[in-house]
Amino acid sequence: MDESINKLDIAQEFLEVACEEYNNYGRYFAVSHLAGAAEEIYGHYLESQSLSPEDEPVSAEQQARADGNLILREVFDDKRTRSVGELNEQIRWSKNSIKHITGKNGVLDQFVDLDAKEEAEHRLSLAIDNHMRLDREVTQPIRRYLADQKGQSLLNAHVRFESQ
Repeated sequence: MDESINKLDIAQEFLEVACEEYNNYGRYFAVSHLAGAAEEIYGHYLESQSLSPEDEPVSAEQQARADGNLILREVFDDKRTRSVGELNEQIRWSKNSIKHITGKNGVLDQFVDLDAKEEAEHRLSLAIDNHMRLDREVTQPIRRYLADQKGQSLLNAHVRFESQ
């Protein structure tokens, strides 16, 4: 029998399994895929529920877009402001390259060049950021990942913020 399932709960399951895969097995491509899916679900929900001004980032991906233009200006002295589409393409490139065998224009793209562990950590960081922005429970798999990554200070800061 079909049941109605909250997609935020599905995203949390993806995130928890991604943390477990990272913590226990080091399956970095699975981690990237699951964490990327969780981040995307959370991010779309955050953006759809936002009551903040449009120029204020509400999701990890929006923050990455804002940071992207800032980094290009300040670090690379590139004054051109990238469009949302251009920044999205750069932000999502590795995630999409991992999960699709065809690249632009349907051309076979059998290999990907990236640091799998670093990419997994990046995707987990974005997903956990959105998870916390939604004030969802920091479960044991997430807590263990954060502790193992010396992210305990992030977790402690979040807990202090909640108690204020």
